[in-house]
Amino acid sequence: MQFTKFIFASAAILFLESCSTNSTDSAGILIETNTGNKTARILVSSKNLGINAGDTLVLNQTHADTLGDTIFVSKINYTRIADSLECNSGIMVLDSFPVGKFDSVKINSANGNSKSVFVSWNVVEDSLNFDSSLDAEFKGAVTLALPSDFKDLENANELYENMPFALQLSQMKNPCILDVDGNLIRLTKTDSNLYRGIMPQVIFKTKNQIQFDLVNQCQESDSLNLKFANHAEFFDELKNDNSSILGHARWSDSTDNWYYIDNVKIFSDDNYGGISIWFNADSLDLKDYAQIIAAKNDSTGFKLQKRGNSGAVNLRIDTKGGVYNAVFGRANGVLDGKWHQYTFKIHQDTVTTFIDGNLIGETQFNIGQGLSSAINPGIGYGGFTGGVDELYFLTGRESNNWIKLFYALQKSSQE
Repeated sequence: MQFTKFIFASAAILFLESCSTNSTDSAGILIETNTGNKTARILVSSKNLGINAGDTLVLNQTHADTLGDTIFVSKINYTRIADSLECNSGIMVLDSFPVGKFDSVKINSANGNSKSVFVSWNVVEDSLNFDSSLDAEFKGAVTLALPSDFKDLENANELYENMPFALQLSQMKNPCILDVDGNLIRLTKTDSNLYRGIMPQVIFKTKNQIQFDLVNQCQESDSLNLKFANHAEFFDELKNDNSSILGHARWSDSTDNWYYIDNVKIFSDDNYGGISIWFNADSLDLKDYAQIIAAKNDSTGFKLQKRGNSGAVNLRIDTKGGVYNAVFGRANGVLDGKWHQYTFKIHQDTVTTFIDGNLIGETQFNIGQGLSSAINPGIGYGGFTGGVDELYFLTGRESNNWIKLFYALQKSSQE
């Protein structure tokens, strides 16, 4: 991918008007154009613009030139409202921006004030460019490769959208990445060298590999309020031997209080929802039916728990007017002192369960009055000893392949 400062391709619309009289004297020809239907994307510094969320960037320009009896007039009318993420990260993406050189733009604030801001943008076709105020520096490519057991996902003929992922990046300052189509993906830092982002769409560059262009100092900040799922928890405790999944984790013994997550609704009123969680525990250290994560309210809820005195875990579901102590998704041998990911989704009257990205089962059940009242889960209740990490509350509408790829990308980041 080619990089140059301040550039990007542009587009335009062509209008033709003829001005003439019935006499032998001609008033000439007026051609109104904005350079041949060319637009592009340019990444600019929201900090340099002094723009706030809800403010509008405005570019209105008219240029005229003559060639013989022909007058060429180009008109540009471009507006763009800034959102909070663009202002927090310090970078705005201006799509369909016209080709040309620009030295100023207007910012109309949400409160009615207006100001002109000096810029130096030379937007040209067929190049990928950054506003020089960002001080961005291209640092090469970074790749996420799928583990061998999940290489069939590339050929599943499916679009994978809004996919959370993590990257280990060392010695970087406020980096961002660009996918193979040049789309900007902002990153937020959650550990010393660990950055997270959301792929709007997973694009495989080569077989079983997702490749990005890495840009240093692309953002003004790497502490962003990115929304990775309906809710996500990345824990900041660290075990003495540093044995965590993607960074820090929550570690507890049987004397610890359970960890309560407030103000979270897990399931929608039409009974869609899901949870993905990593855990590390040894069955010999756990009480029977110790709970990894659970939520229950008004006779309705779920528990992901140890199965009796075995080394297995299973999902228990209770619904008011429906099932009671119904058990699904038993995963054997996973309480072995190693990290595992358990995921389940409820989609109306069906529960689908996964262990380490592999489907356990898909089963219908009597959902009764639904699960929407099961809110505010707790982690580590009933004598749980071990670690938990990477907790995501999903929508329940994710496809089975999406969940498999979600696991595979986390696994790839570990390795």
